[in-house]
Amino acid sequence: MKCNLCDGDRFSLLFEGNIAHDTVDRFSQYAHYGDIYRCDSCGLVAQKLDHSVEEILENLKNETGCPS
Repeated sequence: MKCNLCDGDRFSLLFEGNIAHDTVDRFSQYAHYGDIYRCDSCGLVAQKLDHSVEEILENLKNETGCPS
């Protein structure tokens, strides 16, 4: 993972994601999200994208009850 702002490669975990498991304790209004990191060099906060766009869209559809 490289920082999109400064190209740094050292990050600190801010919030553990919950895509792989259900949890009530979350920081976001959305039910599913991946790990959230902060760049140790410049402070940019970013999500490491470990899941495909299709997986993310499917999770969002399932939590909101949106039709396909």
